[in-house]
Amino acid sequence: MSLADLLRKGRQAEQLMMDPLFLEAVQSVRTGIQAQIEDSDFSQADQREDAYRMLRALKAVTGQIEKHIRAAKGAEAEEQEKLRAVKRVAEIRGK
Repeated sequence: MSLADLLRKGRQAEQLMMDPLFLEAVQSVRTGIQAQIEDSDFSQADQREDAYRMLRALKAVTGQIEKHIRAAKGAEAEEQEKLRAVKRVAEIRGK
């Protein structure tokens, strides 16, 4: 993946994680799943397991979005460091 693609995906992911509607939807889904777990009868182990897997899947989705943000920030920091190194070399050669 190119640096431009990585940065674009990072920006999109960051926008998504700051979007109030998306955050509200994630929280609403999470709360609903947690209620399914908490409100289940003792005999409903299969339903609790299904709800737990849904909770893990939701966490995986948000984790993947956050991974894009971290990757973009890391790549951006790396590019900035490369630029600083080039400037330092140019300054040294210029002296």
